[in-house]
Amino acid sequence: MHGLVLREFQKYYIKKFGLFDWMKFTREEREIPSHFEITMNYNDNMFFYILQRAILRQQLDKKKMLVDFGKFMVPFLLKVYQPKEDWNLLDLLENTEEEIHHTVRMRNKEAHPPRLRVVRWGPEEVEIRYSSSRKLLFLGLGIIQGLIDHYKEDLKIQVRKLAPENYSIRVTHRSSVQK
Repeated sequence: MHGLVLREFQKYYIKKFGLFDWMKFTREEREIPSHFEITMNYNDNMFFYILQRAILRQQLDKKKMLVDFGKFMVPFLLKVYQPKEDWNLLDLLENTEEEIHHTVRMRNKEAHPPRLRVVRWGPEEVEIRYSSSRKLLFLGLGIIQGLIDHYKEDLKIQVRKLAPENYSIRVTHRSSVQK
């Protein structure tokens, strides 16, 4: 798992539950470092362990926490990856694989963001085919929701399971849905 994700989760946890609780959490859970380097790669199990322990500690729902964390990450992701200024949200979603995930993989051979297959069905709709053994669909949905909030666009998200670990995520302007 890319250190950026773990570092952002640390910041998310501290914002939601406080620095004191993070320090106590990492002291009690000796396997969890108190700090993460964004340029390093960590074993995926580290993220899942931290997530599971945080869910148990805070008595929260995993899906809700992942969506909330995804929303939290958006400002940082936009700052780091700087989408083109003339893009709207659907343009950004359409180009995430080629412009962002591809760049991440080129810069860091050990990074493995999910491979997305994206189809632009027209100016009002994008379909993202998400497939990942990490099973972080709800993190991705949180990122999409955070982007919708950032871009202030009236969009609807529809998710359909295609097969185990394979989903279709359709993001559509609400005005075109009502037609």
